[in-house]
Amino acid sequence: MPSSPEHQNSAPTPVAPVPKSRFKFYIWVGVIVLLLIATVAFAAWIERDNFSTMIPSSTVQSVDSSPCYVVQQDKVFLTLGNSAVSATSSYLVLGADANSFTSITPSPLSVFGIEGAQVSGSVCYGKDAQHVFFGRYAMTGADLNSFQIISTNPRFAKDTNYVYRDGMRLYVNIDASTFTMLDQMYGKDAKTVYYEDISNPNYEGFLPLTSANLATFVSLGNYYAKDSHAVYQYGQPIAGANPNNFIVPTSTASSDTSVARNSTEWTYTYADMPSDADIDPSTFQPLSAMYAKDAQHVYFVEQNINPMIVTPIAEADPKTFQVLGGDPFGGDEVGLLAGSYNGIMAKDSQHVYYEGKIVVGADPSTFVWINPIYGKDATHVYMVGPVHEDTTMLPISSDVANFWGDPDGYFAEDSNNIYFEGTPITGVDKATFVIQRTYPYFYGIDSKNVYYIGGDQSSIISGADPTSFVVIDDSNDGLKYEGMDKNNFYYDAKVVK
Repeated sequence: MPSSPEHQNSAPTPVAPVPKSRFKFYIWVGVIVLLLIATVAFAAWIERDNFSTMIPSSTVQSVDSSPCYVVQQDKVFLTLGNSAVSATSSYLVLGADANSFTSITPSPLSVFGIEGAQVSGSVCYGKDAQHVFFGRYAMTGADLNSFQIISTNPRFAKDTNYVYRDGMRLYVNIDASTFTMLDQMYGKDAKTVYYEDISNPNYEGFLPLTSANLATFVSLGNYYAKDSHAVYQYGQPIAGANPNNFIVPTSTASSDTSVARNSTEWTYTYADMPSDADIDPSTFQPLSAMYAKDAQHVYFVEQNINPMIVTPIAEADPKTFQVLGGDPFGGDEVGLLAGSYNGIMAKDSQHVYYEGKIVVGADPSTFVWINPIYGKDATHVYMVGPVHEDTTMLPISSDVANFWGDPDGYFAEDSNNIYFEGTPITGVDKATFVIQRTYPYFYGIDSKNVYYIGGDQSSIISGADPTSFVVIDDSNDGLKYEGMDKNNFYYDAKVVK
């Protein structure tokens, strides 16, 4: 019986040896393949390394761990480095098309403040099929194909025809094709040196430095520069300074200009209470920067008044009272609540409270905190108001499931409306409406109208052309203009002749 194939003991068939010439050929083929793979990998690494300085506008949707933008449920959100959308730190990019949107900057780019101190703010750029966006603001009129960020100062960008600062077109006669920024203050094109004029506390002009010698002008950093005949600080010549031996002074600026309070800034104890307050020291318990309780009462604590005022909340139940949302002892929110606190909303079994006062109509059994500006129950969204007099909360929308409110309180949206500071913007075409940044308010544009948005209200600018309207940065001329279309210039919603 023949053995199984696994156990056959037949002699092996001789194998002819491979000629040496063919063996060498295989080795050379392998070496060439390895070199090609290494070359492709090296090129990809170089491209990635150069991206942060080149920053072309034609990038794919970011998948970075700290993205600028996140697309979620057919909406685009500015997340400023967070990989998830958050009601406390993300902003809805109104009018952005989620299907065509791409992030130009995969991660936020740091910007620099006075004396070169890095500030907490950063910049992000994106685009869809219609617009370039600076943060959440549309840069209407910017050319999608030629748009590029100026890497030496990402507050600035340009396209074929114009230069932009902070998302606004600079209304200065600059040659965009040759313009670049040298540092955080100085820039130049083929004919002129420019600088940011920070002498006015309300805005920074961008002005020609007419006395500078273009051919020899160089940045020295920390707001200093020089040319062949002068040294400059903040764009002004320094009397007597010799450009041949000038040494830039060492900066003493802090590395953080933030004024936000930390999580223990507003803590307190019974010893801090006013001497005439009728409080039980044995059961006293601070709950947040603005609320405290003992066994019998809940108290509203006003620390920002000297001396501190502590007021019992007669209707509040200390057994069921709870503070809602955020860091209860943090402070200094942004936007409409700048200088205020977290831990400002609360509820018990019977009521919802804001700044120690009952929020009329709010259902405590379903009420939840959204962010320092908004809260909601099963039937309504409530907003801090009246605007700029944030002593209560008022219902603004019954579309609870579809409501989004930016954490600074300026813009919000539901299925039917876009809101500015809690008031619907009348007549808006939601599908095409975008907002534009200006100083100190906003403009809005949709397919039908141009809107002036500021001073607690919004209004349509009669006669303004939405197809050609752009916001302009006219700080070189004392903020004479805010916007322009093919027919007129505008300031404060009015035509300027």
